[in-house]
Amino acid sequence: MNNCILWNALKHIIDKLNLQVNFIKVKAHSNNNLNDAADLLAKDGRTSPEHFNINVSHLPNQPCHLKFNDDIIIDRNIRKSINRIINFQYMERHISHHNLSRIKYYTLQNLIDWEYTQLWFKYNSFSKPTSQKYSKHISWRIKCSSFNLPTLDILNRNYPDLLHGYDTCFLCEQDKECNYHFWNCPEVLKIITPIFKKHYTIFKNLITSGSNSTYALYSDSITRCTIFRWTRNIPNSIKDIPDLHCFLLNYIPIGLSYPFKAAKISKAITKKILLKFIFDLYKDIYESVWKQRSQSWKSFKHQHALTKSQFINYHRDHTYKDNSRQQQRQLRCSDFRDLNTNQGYHCPFNDSRRHVDSNTLWIYLTSSNFLHNLPWISTLDNDLSQFHSYIFNNILFLI
Repeated sequence: MNNCILWNALKHIIDKLNLQVNFIKVKAHSNNNLNDAADLLAKDGRTSPEHFNINVSHLPNQPCHLKFNDDIIIDRNIRKSINRIINFQYMERHISHHNLSRIKYYTLQNLIDWEYTQLWFKYNSFSKPTSQKYSKHISWRIKCSSFNLPTLDILNRNYPDLLHGYDTCFLCEQDKECNYHFWNCPEVLKIITPIFKKHYTIFKNLITSGSNSTYALYSDSITRCTIFRWTRNIPNSIKDIPDLHCFLLNYIPIGLSYPFKAAKISKAITKKILLKFIFDLYKDIYESVWKQRSQSWKSFKHQHALTKSQFINYHRDHTYKDNSRQQQRQLRCSDFRDLNTNQGYHCPFNDSRRHVDSNTLWIYLTSSNFLHNLPWISTLDNDLSQFHSYIFNNILFLI
C-alpha cells in the first residue's frame, strides 16, 4: 500500500518498542480469522464518512508533509501528487478556452472517457514510429479536437484578400462554413449514417468474439450504445446526439468503451481491438466527409486561380494597410516578447513563453533535492530569489 506516512508510523512504533515483526502472506478467503477481521475493518473504513489522521509531528523519519485544505495530509509520494495537481490545472486551463466550451460541457456531463481518449491521441497504427502518414493523422486529431480545421471562416480570417469573404459550406451550400457547423451540417449526417450502420455490425462481432460471458448479460450495452443507436431513428442534427458529436471531435465517449467492460473483456484486449476499431471507423469518416470537402475546396481554388504559393507568401506580399490590424499585430509581437504577459490564452501544453513564476514553482514542488534539504533551483547560476515569496504564497493555493 502506497501510504508513506502510515509506513513511517509503523516503522517508528517498531523501532521505539524494539518489536520483531514478520510478514506472512495469507491467501484471501481462506477462513483466517485475523485476515477476515482486517478485511472487515478495511471495508468499514472505505465506506466510513470519517477519516483518521496520524500525528506526523512525532515521527522523526517524516521530515515534511503537505496538507490539502489545511485538513487532510497527503499520504502519497509528494512529487507525484504535486505533479498530478499541476497536470489537472493544466487540463482545466486547456478546456476552459472559449473554443473548447463544448468539450468542457461534455466533460462536466461525464461523457468523455479520458483514458481511452488519451490512448487514441497517441495511437499509431502504422508500421513506423514516425512517418508522414502518421503525422497527418495526428494533425487531423489535434485540429479536429480543438476546432481548428481549416474551414472557410479561418481561411477568411488568415487570407481575406484571397477568398474575398466567400464562406458558404461546400457540403450543404447553404450555411456559413466553420468548425462548429461542419460537424453539424445535415449533409454530414447523411454521409456518416451508412458508415455507422456498417461499423455497428463490426463492433458487435468484436465484442461477442472477444467475450467469454453469456451474450444476454451484455447485449443491452451493445444495442443501446449511443454511438450507433441513433441510426435506427435519425435525428435532425448531430448536436442532438452529444456522444456522437463528442466522437466526431476525436474524443472517445464512455458509451463506446462501456460494452467491452460489460462483456468482461480484459483491459489489455480492449485497448488492442477498440483502438483498431476506432482507427478504421475514423478512416471511413475522414475519407467520406473531409476528403469530399477537400475536393470541393480544390475545385474552388482552381476556378478562382488560387495557387499554393499565394497562400504561402500571402503575409510576406501583403502589407498591413489597416492601422487597426497593424496595431493588433504589433500587440501580438509585444506579448510574445513579454515573458510575464497574462493577456490572452496560452495553451499550457505547448506554451513557449515559459512564465518564470509558474516554472519556478513547478521546480520547487516536483524536483526538490530532499536528500540535501535544499531546493533544486538553488543550484542554478541565475538569482531567482525575487520569486521566492511568490512561490511560498502560492503553495497552499495550488494544493
